[in-house]
Amino acid sequence: MTNPPTSATMLKSKATEYEEIVDRQSTNNTRFRVLKAFLSSASSSKAKIHLVRFREKDTPNPINIPEDDLEKHIQKNNDHGIYIVENLSPSVLCLFGGYCNVDPEFFIDYLDMVLPSASTPKRSKEESLVTEPLPWYRMGDIENHLPPLRSTQQTMEHIHFRFIGPREYHPSKLELRLVPIKIGERLEIAASTTNIRRIAGGYHSIHVEDQRLWPIAMTRHSAAAWFDRGNQWTKGIILLDPPFRYSQSNFVRQHSKYRSFRSRSHSEAPPSFDADTRDSYTTSLLHYLQLNPNVRIRVPTPIAILQDLYRMIASEWLAVNAYVARDLNAIEWRLERDKPSVSALDFFLDQLFIMRRRTKKYETLINDHLRPFLPSSWIDRAAEHIIKDIEADFLQVQEQIRSSNERITQTVSLITSLISVVEGKKATTLNQRLAFLTILATIALPFNVFAAIFGMQTEYGPGASRFWVFGEVAGGTAGVVLVCYLGFLVVPGVRERRVRKGMM
Repeated sequence: MTNPPTSATMLKSKATEYEEIVDRQSTNNTRFRVLKAFLSSASSSKAKIHLVRFREKDTPNPINIPEDDLEKHIQKNNDHGIYIVENLSPSVLCLFGGYCNVDPEFFIDYLDMVLPSASTPKRSKEESLVTEPLPWYRMGDIENHLPPLRSTQQTMEHIHFRFIGPREYHPSKLELRLVPIKIGERLEIAASTTNIRRIAGGYHSIHVEDQRLWPIAMTRHSAAAWFDRGNQWTKGIILLDPPFRYSQSNFVRQHSKYRSFRSRSHSEAPPSFDADTRDSYTTSLLHYLQLNPNVRIRVPTPIAILQDLYRMIASEWLAVNAYVARDLNAIEWRLERDKPSVSALDFFLDQLFIMRRRTKKYETLINDHLRPFLPSSWIDRAAEHIIKDIEADFLQVQEQIRSSNERITQTVSLITSLISVVEGKKATTLNQRLAFLTILATIALPFNVFAAIFGMQTEYGPGASRFWVFGEVAGGTAGVVLVCYLGFLVVPGVRERRVRKGMM
């Protein structure tokens, strides 16, 4: 007689079944191939998981769950709660997907990755099965860049965020602070420290006089949130990226520069949550959930739970815009105080073109965070005031990014005009030098003419019998040239007078 299957065995079978569903779907759906490749990859590090339960008139109670114990917690947990997951691993994905019946599109959106295709450079067979971050600017296969229809997005159970997390990198040694330091244009996180590949763009600020500004990694982050039944949810999952750590021993990563947006004066949170360490998005979100009065009920709305995540993302965007504005101020200050050369103006134009490309993309991403893209099951009367606050925050971000775009366009026009002025001054100076040389040549011309005439040793030369022929030919030719020159000066004036007379 065989023993009945245990709950753990059933749970594992659900995870396996979920993986099989993804495998079947990947045969006809390119997006599912990315998820299949991720599930087939080896986990390089453990996921960090926190289970947060909400209580009536009390602060949320987060519990740290080791990845190895996740099965037991899912098996036992039948109460309302959300899982905040940092550094998602394949095994954790299968457990959540199989047990909670999560739409695979939720994980696909969060991963934000693609597989190398025919439009990418040739790669080995092994490399063609390794996922890589979705390119934002170099579009290969357009299928990876097609947005969902708004009507279908409102019926989904999840939302997805793309945003930039700017982090300064300071020298690790004091002596390095005396010399300019640079980071690469494309930075990749060490594969051994994360399961999710993310990239960052190196950003070097424009200096003013003796300022010492350190390089910035503009990291492309992704986040996603899922709730099973909208406002009547029983389970929720929030996926967050781990901190992006540039693998270079000479640099020290700094925390985010955004301002705190929760007052501590009225907080009932425990002392351990008095300050936001900003070591990671997970710790910051847990901190602000402790201070959020809107989640001190048994089943808060998804919008109330995600309000602080929205604010964190909006604050990151404001920090990004502040770096752009600082560079625009530096360029305008140098244009006002200095007389930059054409090469310096060309450098400013290159930097402005990079800024404009980035800020246009940022503006598109910010639009994705606004109300029309929220699932309709999350919206009710209780969430209205929170939605208005979120809209106000992102409208503020949108206005600032648009203002920066307008400043970039105006500065590009100004620099282009300055280059034209500088080139015009150069042309004027060159013309003046050529005019001076022309005057010298004109002064020397009679001497050359006389020398040529008196040097003639023919019968047409001075003192010879037929010298009169040379004089008549030379005089006639000079007269014809003079008449043609006068005609060239007079004819345009006559034409202009006729045109004006015809218009009157």
